[in-house]
Amino acid sequence: MFDLEPKAERIVRAEISESALPYVVIGQSVQLSPEADPSKTIPGKVLRRAAVFGARKLQSDDPTEKTDERVVEVVVGTHGAPFLIGQRVLVKFMRTQQQAQANVPAAG
Repeated sequence: MFDLEPKAERIVRAEISESALPYVVIGQSVQLSPEADPSKTIPGKVLRRAAVFGARKLQSDDPTEKTDERVVEVVVGTHGAPFLIGQRVLVKFMRTQQQAQANVPAAG
């Protein structure tokens, strides 16, 4: 049996809901952690965001979450992270400086 893997950088595909779209931009920093060990974090960066909505591919363990929710796929670069192909990871999108400043109340 052969295992053919691309020589290119590994990527992670994440799904985000419509409500999160304004907070995810290309170039934004993310933290990746294996689902099996959330204490380990690896930095990454948003490479691209799909231009269309699609059906959710990942199933949630939360019974209250909608199963027919439409999502946008985001591709994250892992910078040589030691993830295996097909491994499930958690992706935490870090707030950009601009987003943080927009949510600070104006002094008056």
